[in-house]
Amino acid sequence: MRRLAAGLCAPVNIASIANDIGVPQASLKRRVDELREAFVLWPCHREDGLRAKLGAQAKLYFTDPVYASLGDVGFDFTRLSQQQLGMALLRASERASPGAHLEFDHVLYHRTRTRKEIDFVGPGFGGVCIESKYVDGRWRRDALTLRASHWRGIVATRSELDLADSDVVAVPAALLAWLIDT
Repeated sequence: MRRLAAGLCAPVNIASIANDIGVPQASLKRRVDELREAFVLWPCHREDGLRAKLGAQAKLYFTDPVYASLGDVGFDFTRLSQQQLGMALLRASERASPGAHLEFDHVLYHRTRTRKEIDFVGPGFGGVCIESKYVDGRWRRDALTLRASHWRGIVATRSELDLADSDVVAVPAALLAWLIDT
């Protein structure tokens, strides 16, 4: 759990983690599957044409923020914000389509040709992608990845609200999660 918490918000390499902690890869995969089945973890799969690319490395998020504190650094508010925003999106997809959580294809992440990631995309997002950056002032640099995509973008910031641009806007992460959840 501690190793998963340390890699929160990044694609998970099961073989690497198994090697690092000295367990067989099949055992670790089975444990991760058990945590997923117990709704402790949810996998956010890489998208390909807005469909889950199940063979690619998934990002694993905890369903409860308490588990995120198990990492060596305690609560990393940037990662915690991204995790909670993903959970809000997952809950919204579940409300719209009961059972969506088990299909793993409603909340996805995108990898660009330049190997940068956009945190959240999905077939039900209305042509919008979401990038979680728990910062203020420096979010415009991260918006460049969103501008290069074929989606309109939202950057989830710490507290900055900027709706002036029609292609990429900044919204405080807490406000965005609240809007998604309502």
